[in-house]
Amino acid sequence: MDIPTNIVYPDGLKSLGVNMKAVIVVGNAYTFEAKDFENAYVVGVDKGAFLCLQHHIKMDLAIGDFDSVTSDMRKRIEEECKTIVLNPIKDTTDTMEAIKYCKNMEEIVILGAMQGKRIEHCYANFLLLKKYDMIRLKDDYSYGFTAKEKVILRKEQYKFFSVFSLQEPTYISIKGCKYPLDKYKMNVEDPLGISNEWVEEEIEIDIDGRALIILSKEDKGR
Repeated sequence: MDIPTNIVYPDGLKSLGVNMKAVIVVGNAYTFEAKDFENAYVVGVDKGAFLCLQHHIKMDLAIGDFDSVTSDMRKRIEEECKTIVLNPIKDTTDTMEAIKYCKNMEEIVILGAMQGKRIEHCYANFLLLKKYDMIRLKDDYSYGFTAKEKVILRKEQYKFFSVFSLQEPTYISIKGCKYPLDKYKMNVEDPLGISNEWVEEEIEIDIDGRALIILSKEDKGR
């Protein structure tokens, strides 16, 4: 998606245009690249906010209960940008609360959301991916998103791609890959679409229904 120069900020802070993306930083399983933050509304979640400061990434908002940072880290975060401190006793995750401040965006990229030592947080992020079509998950190893129609994927840095059904029925056709499919009826418990590979530089995935797509890099040496 092309991001225009004019920007729409959430909550009426500034209204200059449309089609903005948001970038939410939640973890450290990600190597910071400036290009990921270009023309974006940037939110640091809990320790993700301090990681942004460490990498000189300007945030529009920091949010969380900040139970994963020291008091000195939290003080610095509050000094650097607008900060919303959440009650640690709540019925939702810090990341879910962050999404509320990005609800008008057409694309929300959550960085550092797919790896880490807390597998339950990874699963919670995948539930967000399932709930919101505009969300993307990205870290140093993988990229995940959902789709309802034709998708063309270039190989670039990824070696594997996987396709999973999110609703029934979902029909999947795939061209240009090691394991092609032709109008395959995939149910939500079907693992058939895991670990496919590019044969051509571009693959074409036709989706009639709704699917989760995950791109992954080579896993040797990890």
